[in-house]
Amino acid sequence: MLPLNSLWLGYMLNGIGKVAPPSLSPQCEKICQQMIKAEYIGAKVSITRSKCPSYYGLEGIIILDTKCTFKIISKDNVIRSIPKSSCVFKVHFGKFNLEVFGKDLCIRPAERCVKKFKTFNIPKL
Repeated sequence: MLPLNSLWLGYMLNGIGKVAPPSLSPQCEKICQQMIKAEYIGAKVSITRSKCPSYYGLEGIIILDTKCTFKIISKDNVIRSIPKSSCVFKVHFGKFNLEVFGKDLCIRPAERCVKKFKTFNIPKL
């Protein structure tokens, strides 16, 4: 799955590079909008917060993105299904680590790319 992750990094550099350079300066809101609307298959993620303590600290590469779950494969070659609504994900993007609330991603990936999101609202777990 590491080649899939390198393809995803190229996809994100291409998408965010059109908005702003990856220095995350004044156009942070546009970059956040791009990250929420992006495709996550191939992304390396770790779980930073969760309602279920057994999910905390898990990390791996996303192999399937559904409406309510991510399926990730970890270093020990185990596929785990993680619910989006109860977790906060840290997306490893090159030198940057961006936190994404799972509640913002609880939409089908095809519908997520056309929806407008408010960036000032911080949801509770």
